[in-house]
Amino acid sequence: NFLLRIKRIIARFKFSKYLVFLIQIFNKNRKVETFPTIFNNINEDTALKDLNEEGIFKNIKLPDEYVNNILKYCEKKKFNFNRNEKNKILFNERFNQKNLYIMNLMNPHLDCELINKIFKDEKIISIVKKYLGVAPKINSTQIFWSIPCFDKNGKPIDTPNKEFGYHYDVDGFKFLKLFFYLTDVTDEDSGNHVFIKKNKKEKIFKERMFRRISEEMAESNYKSRIYNVIGKAGTGFIEDTSFYHKGKFPLKERGI
Repeated sequence: NFLLRIKRIIARFKFSKYLVFLIQIFNKNRKVETFPTIFNNINEDTALKDLNEEGIFKNIKLPDEYVNNILKYCEKKKFNFNRNEKNKILFNERFNQKNLYIMNLMNPHLDCELINKIFKDEKIISIVKKYLGVAPKINSTQIFWSIPCFDKNGKPIDTPNKEFGYHYDVDGFKFLKLFFYLTDVTDEDSGNHVFIKKNKKEKIFKERMFRRISEEMAESNYKSRIYNVIGKAGTGFIEDTSFYHKGKFPLKERGI
């Protein structure tokens, strides 16, 4: 809607820092429901340090039983076909679908107690609260399933909006995202997540203006900061996606 578009424009620029300050002041008593943590091995100080310095904290592992239960949940659900909410297919109908490159399921936490507990985990919420300077407001949850998709000549299909290209998100004035792989993403054919680590400098004007950049520009300007997230199913990470990132075009299906 119009107000959201205005917010997303303002949030790109330094002026939004003042709004973050006001939000922190007026929402300092905000409460969030939490559940006992399943991530006992996470060191909160290390997580906060990594997020502030690099924009990503990588050492999170979702137990196998949780991954398996989420996959069982997926098998019962209808997903949006290429993000189209008016065109849905069952999870197990994803094979041999023409021109299908991505499926998504919006807000699974509303009817999956397990997912609800994961993103309201008390340790996760504590880390996010310290990073934001205020108790977080939960925006949404999603499950994405990327599908290898090729034209009749065997070339990767050029998806709308450069689905697998570098971009950054503007989902608020300050925000974090929590990710978990639901499939093994152990090589560059698996559609792994790629993040350009932030540095101590503010975004330059060009970066604020261009939300999407080419592969060539990323390699030319940020090569030393490009990080590939590789790991088995259950590999998790928290990320400030207000800087450039992407999911690689998958040669195998990838769930996240």
